[in-house]
Amino acid sequence: TLLGTLEEKHNAKVISATNGLRHIITKPGSGDVPEKGDTLTLKLVFKLADGKVIDDTSKSGNPIKMPVGSPMRLKGLGQGLKGMKKGERRTVVVPHELGFGAAGAGQDVPPYSTLIFDLEIVEVQIGKVLDESDIVRIDDIYGRK
Repeated sequence: TLLGTLEEKHNAKVISATNGLRHIITKPGSGDVPEKGDTLTLKLVFKLADGKVIDDTSKSGNPIKMPVGSPMRLKGLGQGLKGMKKGERRTVVVPHELGFGAAGAGQDVPPYSTLIFDLEIVEVQIGKVLDESDIVRIDDIYGRK
């Protein structure tokens, strides 16, 4: 399995939540855990369980900026980001109930899809309030039906 391979490669343990979300830290970060009101800049690779890549921000050159604690349609992604520190890399496996569920998302994400996110926080802006135009919301990218 993907997580089993990552466990071996990074000598790390998979962390499983009671709601089915699982993640593994593939590179530890440093510093304080961001709090509500801080802004994250993150690189993200979003793929399906079969490996099909839906989005890769490193290819577009546009990392995502988002305020910590902002409401998200993808509850599993929000939960998967909790506790991450600057520089940390984490792979998060989101069951369909915490992802797009029965609706799926357009042609790219079929209904009942397990989602995989490779995440890296590249910057944390403490208490920085951004203009709405500066924020790329995950729901704006992936949450449209």
